[in-house]
Amino acid sequence: MVRPVVVGAIAFLGFGAVTQAAKIRKLERSPNYSACSWPVFGNHPSWTPDGTKILYAKTDGSFQTVRPRDGSSQRLTPTGQNFGKDPVLSPDGAKIAYVDPQGNVAIIRLQPLDLTPTVIAPGDDPAWSPDGKRLAIGDKPGSSGSGVTVVDIDGSNAHTVATNAVYHDADPTWSPNGALIAFNGYTRSNELAIQLVHPDGTGLHSLDPKSDQGFSTDQVGVDPSWSPDGRSIVYTHVLPAYLPAEIHIVRSDGGGDHRLTHNVFVPNTNSTGRDDYSPLWAPKGKQILFLAGPSNNTSWVGRDVGRLWLIDSNGRGKHPVAPRCVFGTGERDVLGGVAGRGHIFALEGNDLVLAQDHRRETVNCGAGRDTAIVDGIDSINRNCETVRRR
Repeated sequence: MVRPVVVGAIAFLGFGAVTQAAKIRKLERSPNYSACSWPVFGNHPSWTPDGTKILYAKTDGSFQTVRPRDGSSQRLTPTGQNFGKDPVLSPDGAKIAYVDPQGNVAIIRLQPLDLTPTVIAPGDDPAWSPDGKRLAIGDKPGSSGSGVTVVDIDGSNAHTVATNAVYHDADPTWSPNGALIAFNGYTRSNELAIQLVHPDGTGLHSLDPKSDQGFSTDQVGVDPSWSPDGRSIVYTHVLPAYLPAEIHIVRSDGGGDHRLTHNVFVPNTNSTGRDDYSPLWAPKGKQILFLAGPSNNTSWVGRDVGRLWLIDSNGRGKHPVAPRCVFGTGERDVLGGVAGRGHIFALEGNDLVLAQDHRRETVNCGAGRDTAIVDGIDSINRNCETVRRR
């Protein structure tokens, strides 16, 4: 779980009576994230190994990280230098694999810093093996293939493990123990569904056992990502096509499928509203990163650009990754203000907000029994049950 800004332990007693309403402005009850500015927009985001930052490609092809707790960012490659897309950090955090503008999977080093690319192989959607020694990649855009290839990071020992991947959008991902690779593929009845295969190319099967028996699958989806314990897979559910895309979680044996996000269908219009897609489980297992964008029910091939959002794996704590704001989770958090981030959203849980820092801030405590210890100049939402000041 991404940790909130922890200020430290503090006792509730001894802070005096609850501040009168006249001394602290009250805001509307419903969260309004517009004050946070636009959520971060990026391509193919991925977590850093420690789960504290998110790596993504900007529209100019440079790579940048952002802290999900407060939207603060750090550029890793020079502005104006187009490295490409689909960046993903190695398990040790020392290297980035990505797709260059020519459609080749390449690697650059961060530790020690060396931005000279090493080209590995033509391909797309690179994914590191858990031991950092191999990559799983989809076929190069513009090629005639629809396969998944496993290759050593020096470019040797390349071998195809599947040929039924989605054309130019395989999006492979390794299980935490390295025993399986999940990818976007087609079933024996030519339905779009998550496929699983061993790294040596054996044991190809659908995530939904029914489809391997010739039955129609309910798990029509793409963009698989494993939970850290390997027991579950989060993915983008895209059926029926006229409804908004949603994030689903399913057990790795194909059972227990359930919806995580809930978008609203807009009838009698040409749009279904918002789609949620490209989920990615955080390394510590508590949160899931995903992209959000205007609905697109015509094609899912290659859709990996959008606004960054987070949600707890239990469906709580949904919020954007955005500058100017500090966010909690769906559990109990201790949150403090951050310079330049004037808005605090504690979200669900019985939270403690410590914003007595002589800066003007707005505080939205969310659901739960919450306490906010603040300055007199702060604006406090009505959902903060207890408000105190020194």
